[in-house]
Amino acid sequence: MLSALEEAIYDVLSNSTDITEVVDDRIYAGYAPEGAAMPYIVFNYVTGEDWLCGGGNNRVGTVARYLIEAYQQGESFPHQLAELIDEALNGGQWTDGDVIVDFYRLRPFSQPDNTDGREFRRSGGFYELIVRG
Repeated sequence: MLSALEEAIYDVLSNSTDITEVVDDRIYAGYAPEGAAMPYIVFNYVTGEDWLCGGGNNRVGTVARYLIEAYQQGESFPHQLAELIDEALNGGQWTDGDVIVDFYRLRPFSQPDNTDGREFRRSGGFYELIVRG
C-alpha cells in the first residue's frame, strides 16, 4: 500500500501521457519487481522533517525528500525519461481533499550500475515535496 506521498508521486507520473508512452505502468515505490522490463521509474523516500511554528508545538506542514529515477538497460543513460519526470513534477502540485503537495527538484542524479552481470543506467533527481493540509 502506498503512503499519501507515494500516491501523490505515482498519480502525477502515471497521469503524464509522455511518461506512460515510455514506461506504460512500470512506476514503482521502493524497488521494481525482479525481472521487470526496462525502462521503468522507481522512487524512494530519503529524508524529511516537519515544519513547526508556535514554539515548536504546531506542525503546519511536512517536507519530504525523494530520489525519483528512471532505469534503462544498456550503456546509455535514460536522460530523456528523467527530463519527462522533471517536466511532470518540478513546480507542480497535487491535491487530495485538504492535502496539498508541491514538488521541487533539488538536484539531478545519474549513476551506472551492474547487477548480476546486467548493466543498466539510472537518471533522475532528488525532489522535495512540501505537504500542507
